[in-house]
Amino acid sequence: MGFSQDPDTPGLAESVRSESEVFAESAAMMADAIGAKLDRVTFDVTFTAATADTDLGFMKIPAGTVGSVYGYHRGWQGDRNVVSVGFNWTMGNHVVPPKPLEHGHVIQVFGLPNMRTVLHCLPPKDWTEPGFMGLGMIYTAMPVTNAVPAVVAAKPGIVTLADLPPVTGRVAR
Repeated sequence: MGFSQDPDTPGLAESVRSESEVFAESAAMMADAIGAKLDRVTFDVTFTAATADTDLGFMKIPAGTVGSVYGYHRGWQGDRNVVSVGFNWTMGNHVVPPKPLEHGHVIQVFGLPNMRTVLHCLPPKDWTEPGFMGLGMIYTAMPVTNAVPAVVAAKPGIVTLADLPPVTGRVAR
C-alpha cells in the first residue's frame, strides 16, 4: 500500500489502486444494489509522509516516507459521484493523515436526510495490545474465515458471494 516508500515514487498511486481494487469491486456492488449504472470508476489517493522514524516491529517507516494512505474508489454517473469506497490508513504515530481517523468503518448516505454511521471495532476488556493492530488483523480475516464452510459446501466451479448464503460469524460454544 505504499508504506515506507517515497511519496513521489513513480507509479505508486497506480500500485495502490491495483492493491486496493477490492474497494472498487465494493463500489460496483453497492451501485448494483441501488440500481445505479456506473459510467466509470475512478481512484484518487493522498500519501502523507511520516514526520519521524517509526519501528513497528514488523516493518520500519523512515521519516519522509509514506506513513499514511488516504484513497477512494468512486463510481460515477456522468459528473455525479454516486458511490465511494475509501480508506484512511496510517502506520505508526509519527504521521498526521489528511483527514482525522475514525478508527472504524464509516458509512455515509447523502440524500434527504443525510445519514452517517461509524462502526467501531472495540477490544474485549482483557485486551492489552496498544494500538489495537491485532484487532484489525482479526477482523480483516473474519470474512474469509467465516466463508470457508459455505465455500466447501458450494457446488463445483467458480462461485461468488452472490452464489453463497450470507457469510456471518457464529456464536462461540
